Amino acid sequence: MSATLVQRVYQTAVKEIGAVTGQLANTQIGIINASHNIRLALDDLRAVADKMEIITSCNLLPDIQIEIPPVRT
Repeated sequence: MSATLVQRVYQTAVKEIGAVTGQLANTQIGIINASHNIRLALDDLRAVADKMEIITSCNLLPDIQIEIPPVRT
């Protein structure tokens, strides 16, 4: 193999490794952002669950019953 051919092979490999490294970095950023958003969503869901628990366990609120009208056919 000539020196020029070896040099081209290495240059091509360096370019491909650089491209793959960039793609991996972008993927990592995407995963970090998704993880952050999932954590925020879970925090919101926990807050909603806590508020629902407070509302359902409160004896001071009236028991509201809503009648559903019969379906006419």
